[in-house]
Amino acid sequence: MTKGEAIAVAVRAIEARFPGATKNWSFDAMLQGDVWDVAGVIPNRPPKLLGGGMPTVEIRDRDGAVLKVYFAK
Repeated sequence: MTKGEAIAVAVRAIEARFPGATKNWSFDAMLQGDVWDVAGVIPNRPPKLLGGGMPTVEIRDRDGAVLKVYFAK
């Protein structure tokens, strides 16, 4: 699975669970072990500003199975 494929799977999973939740977000993905972590990215966020609420998805790399869909805290 490529980074782009993981993001596409994540966007579909978020929209299925939370319709409209991907509207104002762009997404980035990082492979950690056998799991892609895909999360919304806030553009122009100050570096030390902490927060949450980003739509997030965990996807198993070997078969593209969606493991979790949630909003980060």
